Amino acid sequence: MVRPAQGPGVDARVVERFRDGKPRRVEHRKKGKIVDVTHLFRDGKLQHVMAFGPGPNQARVTVYHPSGVPSKTFPLVRGVANGVMVTFDAEGKKASKMPHVDGKPHGLERQLRASGEIKATSMWANGLRQGPFTTYYSGTPAKRESEILYSKGVPASSGRAWWPSGRIKARFELSSGLKHGEEERFSDTAPAYRSATYRYAYGQLHGLADTYWPDGTKATEVTYRYGQATGLERHWHKNGQVAFEVQRRSDLRHGTAQLWQADGQLVATLPYVDGRLHGTETRFYAGSGAMRATFNWKQGAMTGFAYVFRDAKANRKKGVLLAKIPMKKGAIHGIEQRFHPDGKTIWMKVSRNQGLVDGTVHVFRLDGSLERINRYRTGQQHGATELFDHSGKVRLAAYEFSEGKPSGLAKQWWPKGQLRRQWPWAKGATGQERRWHPNGQLHWQVPIVGGTRNGHQEVFAKAGWRWADRTWQDDVMSGTERRFYRSGQLMGEYPVVDGVWQGRAKVYAKRGGWLWSNRPYDKGQLHGRETRFTKNGKKWAYYYWKRGKLVGKKFLRRRRPRDPNVKRYRDGRIVYYYEGTTTPRRELRPTSVKGVTLERLFWPNGALRLEAPLREGKRNGEASFWHDDGALHARVDFVSGVRNGSEVRYFATGEKKLEIPFRQDQPVGYARTFYRNGTIQSRYPVGASKKGVEVQYHRNGAVRMTVPMKKGKRHGFGRFQDPYGRGVARLSYLDGEREGVEVQYHHNGRVRMVVPLRSGQRSGRALIRTQTGKRWADIPYRSGLKHGVERRFGPSGTHITEERDYRDGVALEKRSFVSEVRGAEPLPPPPPR
Repeated sequence: MVRPAQGPGVDARVVERFRDGKPRRVEHRKKGKIVDVTHLFRDGKLQHVMAFGPGPNQARVTVYHPSGVPSKTFPLVRGVANGVMVTFDAEGKKASKMPHVDGKPHGLERQLRASGEIKATSMWANGLRQGPFTTYYSGTPAKRESEILYSKGVPASSGRAWWPSGRIKARFELSSGLKHGEEERFSDTAPAYRSATYRYAYGQLHGLADTYWPDGTKATEVTYRYGQATGLERHWHKNGQVAFEVQRRSDLRHGTAQLWQADGQLVATLPYVDGRLHGTETRFYAGSGAMRATFNWKQGAMTGFAYVFRDAKANRKKGVLLAKIPMKKGAIHGIEQRFHPDGKTIWMKVSRNQGLVDGTVHVFRLDGSLERINRYRTGQQHGATELFDHSGKVRLAAYEFSEGKPSGLAKQWWPKGQLRRQWPWAKGATGQERRWHPNGQLHWQVPIVGGTRNGHQEVFAKAGWRWADRTWQDDVMSGTERRFYRSGQLMGEYPVVDGVWQGRAKVYAKRGGWLWSNRPYDKGQLHGRETRFTKNGKKWAYYYWKRGKLVGKKFLRRRRPRDPNVKRYRDGRIVYYYEGTTTPRRELRPTSVKGVTLERLFWPNGALRLEAPLREGKRNGEASFWHDDGALHARVDFVSGVRNGSEVRYFATGEKKLEIPFRQDQPVGYARTFYRNGTIQSRYPVGASKKGVEVQYHRNGAVRMTVPMKKGKRHGFGRFQDPYGRGVARLSYLDGEREGVEVQYHHNGRVRMVVPLRSGQRSGRALIRTQTGKRWADIPYRSGLKHGVERRFGPSGTHITEERDYRDGVALEKRSFVSEVRGAEPLPPPPPR
């Protein structure tokens, strides 16, 4: 950079001024001789500086940008440029180097990027380009991008271009520096193939423009006339079947365009007017040809309502309505409605604003009852998400969201409206988790620290007295769990390991607190020898347990200790009381039938728990069971003390919930469960072998799932259906776990997804296909989480349009690729299902 001379003995003299008096040209002299001449802009900034020396008739000129940054610098000899001229960009970085001789470019010119890398090179002779003009890709080392030969400043008749890999990219013909004749383009593959040919007339496309598939078959064809497309534009699939056709007029698409699959099936018609979609677009289902959807276009933007239909299985026929979508200026705007398979019952109402979900989303069941309300703001969940019971009127749960993330408190309610549970559910939240009994009494509470249970938990009975306390660490119970009697007296101490009872528990008598039993636990079940003691600490019996079942007893004393809580009355009643209270626990009452006694059991609050007839000390007849709030729990048939007949269980509101047949205290045949409205919910084998077929049903009575069972576990292929009997999935089970393969189906019966299963989780690559059988996605799974490179494919099912990298379910990077249909605008995506 050259600056005006300064220092001792240097003086300045203004030679010229602007009309407003500001200096325009300033000379700096030293000992009477001119050292340099400075030209200024009107605002006083440097325009250019000519510094004289070192020899006679020599100088260096520096020209500046208005910002004050040098624009170029070059040496002068006898008034003309002689030497290397260097130019700079607006930020002061070198842009080019050009040697000059007698004022004319002569030699090798180098054009540079801001990073200093070579951008282009060319040879000059006596002010004219002579030889190759070469451009380079960014990067080190420099790789050729294109090259054109020049002769005396005029480009030759041909040029070439290369891919970064070094493979040839294009060959083209030139005339007077403009493309004229044929241009060939090639792929960056091994082996390379000709991907396109274009024809030019003096720089403008003129004639046929074609692209090709790798096997050489034609992919697209458009005719140009002096730069504008005219006539028929056509696209082909790899198999030679026409994929797309539309007329071009003055370079713009005009008329009805048609879109076909590779098998020749018409899938869409699109109306174009002067290059923009205008009119009604119609889409069809592949295979059946039935109408799939209609969209209204106005001047290139969707407007009005878009209608989506289910597959009618008949060519050009319209099925039942699937969705009604309001459009405004090309985006979904308004209340979007989606329907159940009957086409009449609304499944979902979605409030949208310019394509984003904004407002409330109502979800309804097939019977029309409200199932859920979600709240959104600008595409993200924001506010309370509420869940409702089968009637759609009673709220069961509410979960708070803020900008798409859990926040605040989550709440759950009992069916009668009482608060059931409340906890902070934001990630890493701190607070208290509480649960309540149906009567409003606190059931238990535990601290939440960092989003997990950590600390001391207290558990209370419905009557309000402390029933147990526990210790939690990182959502896992640990330490010793203590349980108490109603009086507050310690009832037992249970060691806890990894959330389950493990080791020997101590159980204490209600009165006196003396050790009554020493119980062995293994993984939460009684397992081993239990020792029971008398009040003075002596052993009086052994009880032998195996995985929770009593398998034997051994008494060490002839008589068991007398129970002070048992009283006999003159009317023949025998009443057993809860220890230390006057509340009856069990009552035996004689009846008018000879040999029959009525047994009644009670809850600690005095409510009736069980009522059953006894004959010879054993239950005979129908026994009824109740909850402690008085609601009927079950009715069971007994013969000689064992269950024989049916066991029926009920919902808290009185509706039948479960029915199991018994013979000699063993379940036989099939158990059935029911919805609250009385329709069957499921049917599964419960016999000794537990072998048979499990069947589940929808609320409308249609079969939902069938799966074989072996030894009480699902074993074989399970088949799943929607409420209208259409197959939706098939899963393989092995000893109760999903193992083998999972297959999902579209409503038209074609396979939607196939993914391997291992140890109950997806493991391997899931291949997803469209309703027409084309490959849509390839997703890798490991232990149930996405892991690896997920690929998405274009309409043909062969061209990759997107890749995403996943690691243990976390998305790391996303890469998008160009559309496989060249020269055609992408069709708008179908509405969501």
